[in-house]
Amino acid sequence: MPILYLFGQSWRKKHQLTKYLLVFFLLGAIQGSMTAQETTARTQALIPEKSYSGTIYLWPGEYTITENYLSGMGRLTLASGKQKVKVAGKLASDTVEAIEKRQQQQLVLAVTGTIAAFKEAENFAGFDEAQYYTRQKVIASFTIQQLHHWESRRKIIASLKGLPLRLAQGLTTRLPAAISSFYQSCFLGLKDDYFYQQQLLFSRSGLWQLFAFSGLQFLFLLLLFRQACLRLGVTMETTRILQLFVGLLLLIMLGFKVNLLRGLLFSFFLGINSQQRGSQYFSALDLWSLTLLALQFIFPWQLLSFAGQISYLLTFLWCCPLGTVPRQNFLLPFLVAPLFWWHFFEWTPWLLLSFWFFRPFYQKVIQISLVLLPFLWFLADTAVVRGVNYFYEILLGQLSWLTNWQLHWVVGRPPPALIVGYYSLFLLLLFTYRRYRQKLYLVLFLLSFLVVSHWSRLNPSGSVTFVNVRQGDSILLKSPWQQAVVLIDTGGRLNFSATPQRSIASQTLIPYLKAQGIKKIHHVFLSHADADHMGDLVEVSQHFILQNVWLQPGATQQLLLATSLKALPKTTAIKPLATPQTFSLGHGNTLAFLGPTSGDGGNDSSIQLLGEIYGRRFLFTGDVEAKGEASFLQHYPHLKVDVLKIPHHGSKTSTTADFLTSLAPKLAVISCGEDNQYGHPAPDVLERLKTQQVKVYRTDEQGTILFPYTPFGWQEIRTSSP
Repeated sequence: MPILYLFGQSWRKKHQLTKYLLVFFLLGAIQGSMTAQETTARTQALIPEKSYSGTIYLWPGEYTITENYLSGMGRLTLASGKQKVKVAGKLASDTVEAIEKRQQQQLVLAVTGTIAAFKEAENFAGFDEAQYYTRQKVIASFTIQQLHHWESRRKIIASLKGLPLRLAQGLTTRLPAAISSFYQSCFLGLKDDYFYQQQLLFSRSGLWQLFAFSGLQFLFLLLLFRQACLRLGVTMETTRILQLFVGLLLLIMLGFKVNLLRGLLFSFFLGINSQQRGSQYFSALDLWSLTLLALQFIFPWQLLSFAGQISYLLTFLWCCPLGTVPRQNFLLPFLVAPLFWWHFFEWTPWLLLSFWFFRPFYQKVIQISLVLLPFLWFLADTAVVRGVNYFYEILLGQLSWLTNWQLHWVVGRPPPALIVGYYSLFLLLLFTYRRYRQKLYLVLFLLSFLVVSHWSRLNPSGSVTFVNVRQGDSILLKSPWQQAVVLIDTGGRLNFSATPQRSIASQTLIPYLKAQGIKKIHHVFLSHADADHMGDLVEVSQHFILQNVWLQPGATQQLLLATSLKALPKTTAIKPLATPQTFSLGHGNTLAFLGPTSGDGGNDSSIQLLGEIYGRRFLFTGDVEAKGEASFLQHYPHLKVDVLKIPHHGSKTSTTADFLTSLAPKLAVISCGEDNQYGHPAPDVLERLKTQQVKVYRTDEQGTILFPYTPFGWQEIRTSSP
């Protein structure tokens, strides 16, 4: 980011070091990319057989126990040594009671369980579990099946790591829930039940910066400690040593996280960046570069995460000599906006306000909170504490009222080239603010902001996407410039558990739609009433505007579908498919409903939809079985298609030889879940497709399958997994 500025400044003697830092940073970035790839391959090789017996070591603060269920991070003994794994498993009640009494000690568990590799992203722009944990040096997940025996060990490091838990317990006991939660999340990096209840509010309002123990807060705490030492008359040299010692202690207590180490390094460089006369030898940007360089070799993937990107961008802007703080605060939202679009696909005006007012009050809030803590601690359960808690809850209530105005824009994930161009213009504007071309750069920058933020509506490409929703169906038809957005089925599953579970759509379909920049879906077609085709309809309606929902009239006989339709917003029109009809997809492309016009919502009542897009025909078949296929061929004996959505996930009761011979598809798509319990797709179906020389794509093997096109024709088929 700051390469243009640093290169220009490096010709000054004061910035000679910067030229070398830039070279090392580029080498470090290359090394980081190579290391990340090598680490992924190496961790896969370290994973032993699925069933494994060994010893797990757990440090205080790195695990939690909820309703006898243990989860967290531990070290598992393997042939290659102790390796970090994600641990989970249910323990006996008496064991849990004994462990909870020794939470300040290291736990050593002799266990037998299953070990499994993390999964890669299921969809384009989806969460890549394998990549996420690999960057944290976690090689696999381990599920405890049997605990043979356990013991606890007293160690100095365990006592230090357990200190935040003791403080958290004291805060919970002595202070009201709201204030206790604030101190735990802000200063200890711990999240309790109250925090999770308010988590949506914090994220919508942009206050996540204040309620997460980040590197910036760590830096502010160390700087406050330094100021206190100097005010007490401690010498500069002694203060530096004490500051480093306190920082290392906090790192041990809170864990060696990259964001905390970043704050410690920056404060350390600030401390040594002075001569005897008190002048600073390096600029703030030099120190920023030193911190980035040092951590790039320790954590080569630090710039690939949202936390690392936004932290370095914020500190970069604050290190730039831009004059007034209001000017920096004004530019701040424009600097971080593309990061939110890239990682979260949407944007809210509350984030603008939080960033504009964030810096002026951020450090003051931390200072006031630290000053108040001793008084609140010793005045527990008094009118003073209750008054502070009442005031705090009023503030949260006002924030909740504001954020309930559903003001957010689904932007989607812009192309990398647009992001690079945007930041290039930002740098030109940033470092020419006193020159005659400032207005030109400002106009170009604002235009680029509008283009990037509205890219999904300006995108001239369309697509037919078979979204990987595991054992279910969901197909997206998106026209160029989003003239028409059509969704065929939503996926889903029946939930027999007494406890709420995350829907499949929230992990697969919804993130993909948001990454495409979709906010309104013009038509939703429900092929039939099975849960794996429409079970997540209500969940989807909570995130997107559904203009029309189309279904076969008889499908409402099924209770699940009837209940889901009643839960839809009143603005959504529910319409029956009583007669064959055609829907426009723009530019002469169409989607035709071919039948059946009556049924009971079962498999053979699945509606048949024919998409004709730039000369290529797609037949979407739902879960129709052999009887329904025969009926369809009677009505359309001469129909030929290019791409066939294989009925019923490749079940042996569908996709007859006559059906394939009559339709003569060139390509086939099977939507099914990996290692599903039904054995889909059936070997007989795969053999019939092979006999007909039909090329097969499968969501269980290749993830989401994308057929992209532009007004000029079709492009190469893409899959989310190679």
